[in-house]
Amino acid sequence: GWWAGGDTELKSTDPADVANFVHGPTVFQEVHESLLQLPDAYVMQLHGFDHEDEADMVVSSGDPDPSPWVRELASAYRRLDLPNGVRLFATEGGSPDTELTARSNPQGVAARRAGVPWVHVELSRSVRSNDSVLVAVMHATNQAQAPT
Repeated sequence: GWWAGGDTELKSTDPADVANFVHGPTVFQEVHESLLQLPDAYVMQLHGFDHEDEADMVVSSGDPDPSPWVRELASAYRRLDLPNGVRLFATEGGSPDTELTARSNPQGVAARRAGVPWVHVELSRSVRSNDSVLVAVMHATNQAQAPT
């Protein structure tokens, strides 16, 4: 897997917003698509959001029928018993139009097209600002079996 980050205040017209920029190719997208060709590739994309009323975490592959790996990750995160819970798109509430579903995320679209397992995990500000919770999230991620 690989990591990338960006400013949470960016707009989809800014090429630095790699998860939402759909107005042309970017270096990040080109690298992402090259890495999808590796054997046994899978991708986890972490993002932050400020909608505390949504949930503490939102897990999505952009597909209304999540794979067993995506479901297992959501279950592992739920065992953390976070105060606002963990939402799994699209099986548990939330409009298909919500920005947190990653349905139009260019990296997710490319991964689905290539048949590569891909998951998008949104972390609330309260999760991101608590080091012990972040460590617990990483442990939970490691406990979920990698896709095959």
